[in-house]
Order: sequence, then structure tokens, then C-alpha cells
Amino acid sequence: SSRSVTYDSTLVSNVLSYSPNWGNRAVVGVLSGGGISPVTLGSNPGDQITLSFDFRFTSLTNIDGYGSNMRFGLYNSNGTQFIADDTTYPANAVANNDFGYLARIGVTSSGGSAQATLQKETGSNGSATLGTDITSLTSTSSTPVLINNTTKTYAAEFIMTRASGSVDLDFLIFETTGGIYTLVGGASASDATNPYVTFDEVVVGFGGNQARIYMDNVLVQTVP
Repeated sequence: SSRSVTYDSTLVSNVLSYSPNWGNRAVVGVLSGGGISPVTLGSNPGDQITLSFDFRFTSLTNIDGYGSNMRFGLYNSNGTQFIADDTTYPANAVANNDFGYLARIGVTSSGGSAQATLQKETGSNGSATLGTDITSLTSTSSTPVLINNTTKTYAAEFIMTRASGSVDLDFLIFETTGGIYTLVGGASASDATNPYVTFDEVVVGFGGNQARIYMDNVLVQTVP
């Protein structure tokens, strides 16, 4: 994979520039370590964890050969956390036991389908956001998203809310222009079967050996 920090005149900021170079590798951001604890969803109904970030694709080349999608969410490293910056993991190394939740949207250079799915990964197979250990949660609402351009900018929100006996999940995708946010899609679901509540990773993944994303303003916030 290829990672660097560069200035983007469109997002008007220094951004993380990322390309998987081949396959469906994800980029992982660590949320804990160095005296910082993992993020845990509060125990009271209404408590929340929110992941948000700005992004745009600068290349969609070959993304359709790897599922025509983008995946992002909150994960737990399951005791095998990355311990150094700019670490590249092989498919069956430190990220292959990570578990968590992810959102999936459609991204294509041509011919892909709109998607809006919330999923759960158990960490028993494949690296983060990949593998046969991923199941789709039943959507309570869904407006599919398809990104097929390298000119527009977007914002993503991934929200977990404590409910009575379950964890509710929502994600939203906005198109952003001049500070105006226009909702383009997203989905909602709930997990009442041993839901995950503690996370130490942000994960963003897609495929294509020349596709590239710019990301900025990555925030993880909790309520309370």
C-alpha cells in the first residue's frame, strides 16, 4: 500500500493520501496506546460513539475489479494492535483477528452499484473489513450511495448508540460544497447479539491497485 501526508487544494488542508496498490487492503488508525485508553460505548441508553471524516477519491482506477465499494468503521484489535507508524500488514498478520462494525458504500469508475450496508465482523477470518467472518445486519432504513467521480468532496459519519438490550448503528454520507452538507445516503441497523462496545481502531478500506483516497478531519467522539 501507499501512504503519505500531502496538501490538497480541494479540501484545503494536509490530508492522508492512501492507495492499497493491490487487493483490498485497509488503512488502520490506532485510537489507543501511550497512556490513552480504547474508546468504550457508555452503558446508559443514548450514550454514543461517533466516527466522522472528510474524504474524496482522486483516482478510481481498477476499483471495479475489487468489489466496487468502500468500507469504514470502528474495530477492536483483539490484542494485536499496530505498535509503529506506517506499518504494512500482510493478509494474515496482525489485523486478521480484528473485530468490529463497518459501513459499506458503492464506489465505481464505471458500472458499479449503489450500496448502503452495515456489517459486523467477528475476527475469525481475513484481515479487517475482509473475510468470510462478515455478516450484514438487518437494515431498518437504507438509502444506497454510489460515488463515481474524482471531483466531489464528501463527509462520512458512523454513529453507535446504546439502546435497551442492543446497540443501534447508523451511517451517513454527505456531499460537501462550500461548507454546505447535502445528505446523499446511509443506513441504520441494530445489533442485539453480543454487541461490541470497545474499540481501538479506525479502519477504512477499498480495492484497486491505482485507486486513491484523500482523508482529513478524522474524529472519534463520545457522549457522554
